[in-house]
Amino acid sequence: MTGEGHDVWRRGKGLGPNCQDIYEQLGDEPRTVGMIRKDVPWPHSSTIRYALRRLGAHGLAAVSLERRRQGRGRPSVGWIRGSAELDIVAAVRGVLGRTDRDRAQYAHERKQWHAYLRRMGRL
Repeated sequence: MTGEGHDVWRRGKGLGPNCQDIYEQLGDEPRTVGMIRKDVPWPHSSTIRYALRRLGAHGLAAVSLERRRQGRGRPSVGWIRGSAELDIVAAVRGVLGRTDRDRAQYAHERKQWHAYLRRMGRL
C-alpha cells in the first residue's frame, strides 16, 4: 500500500506530495535517481535527491547495498523502500489523524453556515 491520501503526505508538517511521488516509485528492486526521474512529473534530480533524503531520514527509503550501473557505466546508488510504517512516521511528525479532524471540522462549519443561512431566510 502506497498510502494515497495518508496524513504523512500532507504539506507543512507532513513530508509533502513530492516525497509521496518518490515513495510510490520505490520497491524491493533498487532504483537510481536517474531511473526515478523518468517516472515522476518533475525533472530535477536535486528534488528527487532531497525527497529521498527526507524519506530516508524517516526510514521510508533506504540505500541499497547493490550498486547500479547508469549512464557511462559509473556505479550509482540505488534506493529501495524502507521498512518504516506510514502511521508511525505521521505520528512522529505530528500529523496522524489530521486529515480526518480537518474534514470533521469542515463538515461542522458547513453545517453551522447552512443553519445560519436558513435563519436568515437565504437558503
